[in-house]
Amino acid sequence: MTRGPPRVQLGQLLLQKGLITELQLLQGLHYHKSHEIRLGEALLKLNFVTERSLKLILAAQLNIKLMPADYIDLIPPNLTGYIAKEYAWKHKVCTIRRMNDQLVIVMDDPTDAAVIAAIRDSTKLRIVVSTAPHAVIVQALNRLYGPEGSP
Repeated sequence: MTRGPPRVQLGQLLLQKGLITELQLLQGLHYHKSHEIRLGEALLKLNFVTERSLKLILAAQLNIKLMPADYIDLIPPNLTGYIAKEYAWKHKVCTIRRMNDQLVIVMDDPTDAAVIAAIRDSTKLRIVVSTAPHAVIVQALNRLYGPEGSP
């Protein structure tokens, strides 16, 4: 299997784009290690970045798309059969399009390989991942599946 170029680390991308300072990165790295959370989550908790800017950089880093909020109204409601409601809410993931042998999903954590693999294994389709800010994904889940915990 041929690998692409090495992925630039999230902190370095945020520095390069001028979204954080070196001091903020160091503080974020310390917080990330001491609280055992991901660096992006640490930078958010420290209010060094906005969720939107973090998702934009993460999408660029992973070479995936960032789903715009206005796309929610374009998601066909018949796509809920690919991911069970409880699983979708638990992992903040939903299907946004089906094209031939591909299933396009949007997920809060696009680095969660276990969720991607589970969806691929259950659907037998090639999975194309995108991301969006948490509130956008929750809005999409509410529209497609109804409120969390409802029948």
